[in-house]
Amino acid sequence: LGHDVPSEAGCSSGVLYFSQSTGVQVLSCDIYGCGVTGISTYASDLTVQNSIIRDCSYDIAELSSSTSKFVGCTFSGNDYQGYSAPAFLVYKGSVTLDSCTFKDNKNNKLYGSWDDSTVGTWTESNCTYTGNGWQ
Repeated sequence: LGHDVPSEAGCSSGVLYFSQSTGVQVLSCDIYGCGVTGISTYASDLTVQNSIIRDCSYDIAELSSSTSKFVGCTFSGNDYQGYSAPAFLVYKGSVTLDSCTFKDNKNNKLYGSWDDSTVGTWTESNCTYTGNGWQ
């Protein structure tokens, strides 16, 4: 899911967007640029499994007031334009990552929000990191 970078102008939004959705499952997908962000959610329940999010110009995901789980996913080459946003922008809600691979993302930190008081909860296990901007 996605599209290549157009020659004259960039994309102005994300590749996938879910609002007030429950039971959303993204399974074995390749989500790629030039979307500003790979996945955006608002007040949703999301599971992403065995998928790739790559080459997005800004960040991997923007998750607002959502419950999100990423299992066996690969994240690579995101923030290639160097905006230095967090790889995951997490506003309230919760994020769980299990057995995910982060490679060559240029983001300045792994996760964050607009300010420290609104950052959601973050849990990760068995993830690997190579050549990312926050390392």
